[in-house]
Amino acid sequence: MNTPVASQRHSNIARLAQSLPNNIRWAFADSALLQAIENNEALVRGARGLVLAKLITISKNMSLEWLAIQLIGYLEAMTMYAQYRSSPKYPCGNAPARLFIGFGAGMEDELFRIFADQASAVLRLNQQDLANFNRISTIPLFVLFRRVRDALRQVKNHWSLLPPELNDYSVEFLTHCAMRLARYSFFRAWFEAYMKELNQVPEVCLVSPDALAFAAVDAEVVSVFFSTD
Repeated sequence: MNTPVASQRHSNIARLAQSLPNNIRWAFADSALLQAIENNEALVRGARGLVLAKLITISKNMSLEWLAIQLIGYLEAMTMYAQYRSSPKYPCGNAPARLFIGFGAGMEDELFRIFADQASAVLRLNQQDLANFNRISTIPLFVLFRRVRDALRQVKNHWSLLPPELNDYSVEFLTHCAMRLARYSFFRAWFEAYMKELNQVPEVCLVSPDALAFAAVDAEVVSVFFSTD
């Protein structure tokens, strides 16, 4: 039964997760989980999430959950890296300082036109096609691995400071962390490399509050959010 006290507690957990520092909030920004917590409902994950949740549960019982997440992050980072390097690097040319990064939503064409009208050169990228990110900057694999390590270390260092209410959902949040670690780390490393070679802070238009968006903010690029709703 979802009593008023339980409802308030669940709402507090959701608000807490959304108020964490940005450099770790990506690991807790699971809208489906937060909604399930607030409604006191069971979270339904897909096949990948179920497998990772099982791995996290087993490793947590052996106090090896952080090692398991790190290994998952490295394996998924290698997969992303292979996709990223699967085609020759695009010609350098003059790298635009304004980027539009979408994921193929139906409204993106209109949003891109609005954003592009404000400048003469905008580089449009689709985050579902990592090969098109292989442009002026190439991320060394060791840099990507270091970013995975550092991102997880930040989450781990903050974990003991979190209130005990979150312990009831530790497996769920750790599973989300494992699912997003490689993606957050890849785009964080990419933004940093792009900014370094561009030699200025780029402006990026984002259309989804996902791991890429957190990576952009943490890399300190100028971020503009458009909604596809």
